[in-house]
Amino acid sequence: QPITQAFGEVGREVSAPLGPEFLNTFNLLNYGYDLRLAIMQMSERTPTVSMLAFSSAVLLQKETGGNLVENIEKLSHILRARFKLARKIKTISAESRMSAWVLVLAPFALYVIISLVRPEYIE
Repeated sequence: QPITQAFGEVGREVSAPLGPEFLNTFNLLNYGYDLRLAIMQMSERTPTVSMLAFSSAVLLQKETGGNLVENIEKLSHILRARFKLARKIKTISAESRMSAWVLVLAPFALYVIISLVRPEYIE
């Protein structure tokens, strides 16, 4: 199917905030707007690494040819791996932050416990 129709389908199937952007681009293309300009505007309105990579893949395919479906599939695998790595990093850093809080609060908690159980140790 033509890329214009693909933008329309993505716009209808994907929820906000990305769906309306694809629908807007679909409408621009239907009104005769240049594909390059429409995609560049969409990329400017959605300034993410993923959108920049997608826009670059589509524009590069338009200029040089090639299999757009294959390029977008590879891009989706790369982006999924990127998101998975970001989640893993967030999890690991959360564990480190929790350990830091425990180490910071442990002396104070120990002081309170000792003062309640054996107040003579504090004096």
